[in-house]
Amino acid sequence: MPIPTKPAAASTTNTATPPLPELLGVVQVPGRGSTAIFNTSNGSVTAAIGDAIGNSGWRLQSASNDQAQISRQGVIHQLSLSSR
Repeated sequence: MPIPTKPAAASTTNTATPPLPELLGVVQVPGRGSTAIFNTSNGSVTAAIGDAIGNSGWRLQSASNDQAQISRQGVIHQLSLSSR
């Protein structure tokens, strides 16, 4: 008589979103693109538009006034200094 077997466990992928970097400041210089300063789990980092934000997995999309927009794998977050 055959011994029943358990079905193989479905493979899972880690889809957890890494923690959001904390926006510390936005630097705007006339005639140049904006940069933003973030606090990440590995310390403070500066990123220009299009740059990775340290090794957080997030990328800076835009920055102006007191806000920055970041993205990761199609997920977009708007960060604001005033909401700290």
